[in-house]
Amino acid sequence: MLFLVSAIASAAVEVVSDNNKIIVDANYHDFNNEDQEVITVTTDSFKLKNTGTENETVTVSINELPSSYDVTSKDVTIEAGAEVPVTLDMEIPHDADSGEQQIGYLTLDGVQTTTKVYQNTKSMLLLKEVKVKYVDVDDRSRTETFSEDDEDVELEYKVLPGTEVLMTFKYENYFNDNYDRSNGEIDDILLTVEVDDDQLYENNIDYEYDLDALEGEEKDTFDVTFVVAVDADTTDYNFDISLEGIDGQGAEHKVEKKLKLELERKDNDLRITEAVLTPAKIDTCTTSFTLSLEVQNFGTDDQKYVAVSLYNAELGINEDITDLKIDRFDDRDNTWNRLFNFAVNKELTAKTYLIDINVNYDRDEPIAHEPLSLVVEKCTTPVDTTTTNDNSGTTTNNNQQTTTNNNSNNQQGTTTDNNNGADQISSSAVYQTTENPYNMDDFIVGGLIVAMVLILAMIVVFFVILIK
Repeated sequence: MLFLVSAIASAAVEVVSDNNKIIVDANYHDFNNEDQEVITVTTDSFKLKNTGTENETVTVSINELPSSYDVTSKDVTIEAGAEVPVTLDMEIPHDADSGEQQIGYLTLDGVQTTTKVYQNTKSMLLLKEVKVKYVDVDDRSRTETFSEDDEDVELEYKVLPGTEVLMTFKYENYFNDNYDRSNGEIDDILLTVEVDDDQLYENNIDYEYDLDALEGEEKDTFDVTFVVAVDADTTDYNFDISLEGIDGQGAEHKVEKKLKLELERKDNDLRITEAVLTPAKIDTCTTSFTLSLEVQNFGTDDQKYVAVSLYNAELGINEDITDLKIDRFDDRDNTWNRLFNFAVNKELTAKTYLIDINVNYDRDEPIAHEPLSLVVEKCTTPVDTTTTNDNSGTTTNNNQQTTTNNNSNNQQGTTTDNNNGADQISSSAVYQTTENPYNMDDFIVGGLIVAMVLILAMIVVFFVILIK
């Protein structure tokens, strides 16, 4: 600890203080009356040292104070060769910003010393708590909470890329609610959450947030959510967090924190990144629907034996695709996708069906699962009993595969997969149709023809009789 001495030439008395400064702490929470204009504060303790051979009495005070400040001077007697601790009482108004600022100089017997006096004003806008929810590298959900006294903090566990982080900020107006409301209200509150590398974020997010005004002793919370980019570098990321606002007297209040998190990838990290039904809802008249499925490898290991399965007995869905190769995250081919086309059984009941989607690595090690809901409603339009169905098939390229799966017993198909060596399903459906060869119009036309023939025959017979 550094002690500096401020000496007075006319007397053998010296001021002994840390860094040649004296601090007076001010807490505006002590304004607890509507008509109150000042509060009484006390300086930190400092020492006066008598280096002479005789006792000395000096008057200790502070000069160059701002207006409306008042200090109570003190006479102090110091024995020869001794040191005594000293404090001074002051009355201060509500007009300073939070933080530390110089307000005057210490004086001995009216002579200014080089010892500066600083007012350290507590922020009346408090960041009471920062809570962080995240997923660690072991796929476990974690929650860590930091109090207002924790200024420089770090998450205990490493964060998994491609997962969501939720930061909840609990803040408070610390002014006494008995104080004048117009003076104690804090407005223009701004929360700043800024990271040193915004490549951390999957999508662009705001880093400044305007919050609602708070009256004395009022509390509130605010959430900031972001998704860690799947391609973010596995390194440290540092957040600068600040909360600031302006009270009714125009004084600014500000608190700051620093938070650090570190990213790390897992060895095996396959995820279902897309599972979309089209249409999202069908009825019992619908003939087919599609399911777009995508699986990505976010891990550090290549996956050579990935298995994907889809199953629902009532829908007639039973797909098993094995020995897929999906490269590790750093490579280009870290994604597998396929478009499945399923025919709809006409005997389906209107209800919600769950399609189970499972992904394994090393063939039989479960790693991802997603139940996908298909809503089937009752058909509200007449069913066309005459059906013609062209052959359906499969289109394939290196990135996208299409599977057609019809549930009727007389439908067959095969599967091919150019990208991963697995079969890709295609099928064609043949439907028997029966058509009546005659309709009502045909009978009417036929009747007219027969009537005309009879009439002509009768005319001919009539002429023959006349001729005879």
